[in-house]
Amino acid sequence: MEAAAQALISLGQFDLLLDHLIHSDDRYSREQIAEELERDGFMAKLLARYAGEAGTRERRAIEQLARMGKTSYIIARLRNGGPSRLSARLRERLVLDFERHADPEVRAWVRIIAPA
Repeated sequence: MEAAAQALISLGQFDLLLDHLIHSDDRYSREQIAEELERDGFMAKLLARYAGEAGTRERRAIEQLARMGKTSYIIARLRNGGPSRLSARLRERLVLDFERHADPEVRAWVRIIAPA
């Protein structure tokens, strides 16, 4: 799966990669996609699109990452991104979209990133 994820990224098929992350029942496949998103800098693209466009695909991909516990990059981006407009918008969207999530682990993650 790692090779397939790399191929999709190299072909610019970012949306297909996100769709597979969202819809796949294969945990290993989702783990590989999450690693590729972080390794190749596409996590930043995902977060920028989510903060700006508010698309369903991006929200669902972030939800999947949160359920998987793959949120360290998002937390680091919010902590180290400085007081930028993008960071403020991203934090706001994440809190609004996930503070009442059914999964207690997702809600716990939101409490970590919520503004103090």
